[in-house]
Amino acid sequence: MSDDFLDFEIRNRTLIDIQQIYELSYWAHRFNVSQRDLKDAVEAVGPEVSAVESYFASMA
Repeated sequence: MSDDFLDFEIRNRTLIDIQQIYELSYWAHRFNVSQRDLKDAVEAVGPEVSAVESYFASMA
């Protein structure tokens, strides 16, 4: 898999838009999780980056 998604500018770094493939790829890579796990997290706690980050921290 290419890391080309890292070249995209994420316009809003406080929200995760899982409908945009480049954002899904970027945030999954950033949190070191699968895209499915990221989608599940966003569905569980909402799209705010801080909430998703806390969600994954609580899973560790």
